[in-house]
Amino acid sequence: MLFGEAFDGNDELVGSYTGDRQLDSVFYFPQKFQVFDDVFLHGGPTKNVEKLFRARAEHYSDVPQDGGVNVPPRDLLVNFMDNHDVPRFLFERGDTQALRAALAYLFTEDGIPCVYYGTEQEFWGGNDPANREPLWWSGYRTSGETFTWISRLAEARKRYAALRHGTFELTWTTEHVADESDAGIVAFERKTPDGDYALVVINAQGKHPSSSVDDASGTVMAVSAPAGATLIDALSGGRANVGEDGTLAVELPPYAAAVFVPESAYVP
Repeated sequence: MLFGEAFDGNDELVGSYTGDRQLDSVFYFPQKFQVFDDVFLHGGPTKNVEKLFRARAEHYSDVPQDGGVNVPPRDLLVNFMDNHDVPRFLFERGDTQALRAALAYLFTEDGIPCVYYGTEQEFWGGNDPANREPLWWSGYRTSGETFTWISRLAEARKRYAALRHGTFELTWTTEHVADESDAGIVAFERKTPDGDYALVVINAQGKHPSSSVDDASGTVMAVSAPAGATLIDALSGGRANVGEDGTLAVELPPYAAAVFVPESAYVP
């Protein structure tokens, strides 16, 4: 697999490098700025996730490169939240809960998750060279909350094929960022042709609990899981039941995440 770096937030420009006889993939810089920064770091609307995703069909090739890995660049983007050229996620706002919510999205969305070394140690350096801290300063700790969280996310991704190879279908985004019932909620389904299924729900804001229900309109999130099905959160073991009308109301604390899989597929 050959991928490259275009250090730019212009989605059309970055996508242009995935055209015929070019790259299998690129670092997804537009997502770093429009989703990880704007939404998870600065509290912007999760509708930004949907807007960027809709643009992907226009800007990134849906045809695998000859001699490549037989996956379209559009489905093979390298996702990241910070790297050696930009300030670390925690530099501007040292909220480790926000960091862990962003990591949940990084590990469960489609594409390839890329974690910059030291994120697991909660490094918070600013612009280069402050963001290139020696890892041995950390003592290589493996007991911290963020290290443990990354381990749980990686294990879930390893265990459930839908999180690695499934399609990506948004089931909830919102323009709300204040006191609304669904402020900060982003949810999506991952499905494979073999029937593997996962529903990811994340509360990307830290002000209050939010849910996949818009109280103003009465709308409840619709999912493709069977009516009446029981889903289990692979991260916490919590349960959720799909309504007979095919809807599912999920409430999460600030900056929390859930990865729901069918009860029959759940592994404690």
